[in-house]
Amino acid sequence: MRKKIVAGNWKCNTTLSEGVALAEQVNSLVAERGAKDVVVVLGTPFTHLASVSAAVNTANVFIAAQNCAAEPKGAFTGEVSVSMIQSTGATYVILGHSERREYYHETSEILNKKVALALAQGLTPIYCCGEALSIREAGTENAFVKTQLEETIFNLSAEEFKKINPAVKIDISAGGAGKGMTDVLNNMVDIGMVSREIYPEEEKKGALGIAVTKDAVVAVMSENNPLKKEILAVGLKQESANDLWITGKIKTWGEAFKVKSKVPIHVYTRSDACGAAEVWAKLFGQKQEDLLGSGVFGDPGLALAVKKDPIGIGFNNIGYVYDFNTKKQIPGIRVVPIDLNKNGKIDPEEDFYGSMNDLIDAITKGKYPSPPARDLYFVTKGKPTNKLVIAFFKWVLSDGQKFVNQTGYINLTNEIIIKGLKNLN
Repeated sequence: MRKKIVAGNWKCNTTLSEGVALAEQVNSLVAERGAKDVVVVLGTPFTHLASVSAAVNTANVFIAAQNCAAEPKGAFTGEVSVSMIQSTGATYVILGHSERREYYHETSEILNKKVALALAQGLTPIYCCGEALSIREAGTENAFVKTQLEETIFNLSAEEFKKINPAVKIDISAGGAGKGMTDVLNNMVDIGMVSREIYPEEEKKGALGIAVTKDAVVAVMSENNPLKKEILAVGLKQESANDLWITGKIKTWGEAFKVKSKVPIHVYTRSDACGAAEVWAKLFGQKQEDLLGSGVFGDPGLALAVKKDPIGIGFNNIGYVYDFNTKKQIPGIRVVPIDLNKNGKIDPEEDFYGSMNDLIDAITKGKYPSPPARDLYFVTKGKPTNKLVIAFFKWVLSDGQKFVNQTGYINLTNEIIIKGLKNLN
């Protein structure tokens, strides 16, 4: 049975004496009600932690700090470390609150460090996530929250590995725009993360890529497209996509989908260096810099631009097209199907976009082409020789695969797993 937790964040309220009095009242109330199946957590200001901890004696009432330092100790004036919090008797810590993100600019990188520190030292995080009203109105709230989770608590496969290898210390640094490859080739990290194929010139420098999971990029349009019915029926041919994003020959929806229409087509691409644009360009044998269209920053931005433009077309990672909870396409945006057999219509065997699970199944079985499906890689400089690095790779390719679907990605096939394991030997 799932544990019930009632937690209250006091924020910047109550003096010390007021806080102790409030805690005593809650403690007495919980004891009187006999709510033994409910955990009660009081999130007090730092100044109250020790006194409030001493004031409560009911077994299921616990104390939480409202934040913690991103470093274990050191010259960080004004910060309170995990070990300091633990010394007060507190056992929980609130992390990622929207006020900390907005007013104090806490990023996913900072929160990842805080979550990892708390877990490593036995302090239980209460992790907060959520979106602004503008993001909810845009219909991209699930993708936004998914990113928050992926970059912090769902980025903890390293933590799972450390549970069975407690002596191992794993530091996770920020990435983006090729940083993982750059860092590993410059011996700054043991393992880099890359969301595209490894380039031949990188392999010449010693880069060894091992696939660890898979995802895909899909073409998208607004749900309010005036030709939606016709487009979903005929699908997008690769040649037409090439003339949209590479040659620029196609200017109308009629030309793109061979239907009677002179409605102009607005093409969107990514303005930031990213694996999604790189793999989309690879569909045409090109690179990201060869893609035409109005540049938009980030997956959420591109999805929003297409959603707002009834005659716009773009591309997104599937995590920004499907709702992570319902597995259905996000309201306001529709996947543009690919006419794989080039017969001018979407046949039943090509129609696998109804849900995220249907598309994932098609990707797994090779029905959806690669590219724009893609493997995601860990990369090292040369074949790893460090026994712990090798052990981590082997764990990711075996027991670690059970965490892949939890984060919205796709398990590798046995063939790819075996290939990866052979590269380690």
